[in-house]
Amino acid sequence: MYQGQMDVTFFAVSSKLKKDQGLKIMIMYIHEKTSFEIWLVGRNQDIQNEYRQLFKENDANKNTLSPTADGVRSIIEISLDEHPDFHQPKGLTKQIDERVTRFIKDIEKLVG
Repeated sequence: MYQGQMDVTFFAVSSKLKKDQGLKIMIMYIHEKTSFEIWLVGRNQDIQNEYRQLFKENDANKNTLSPTADGVRSIIEISLDEHPDFHQPKGLTKQIDERVTRFIKDIEKLVG
């Protein structure tokens, strides 16, 4: 859990998205919704704006961009599983892994 943010649990996923690009992939569990999401996160507002513009121009609305508001650090938020079946942890883990892997590949194609 993130101190001061008891409504989410998250972890970063390693990928080819370099730190010098200022991007991270985060798997989020949103407690209130009891759902998993994947977020593309920018280190700061300038990076968010740069990549938001890139996606507007090149993503053909494949991904829905996060709103541009103070405190919003994500560029893209995608629901992975709105009703996770915690009674089938292996299946849930496999489903999340497949969707995250596909998302990372799609993002890496766009940001090079």
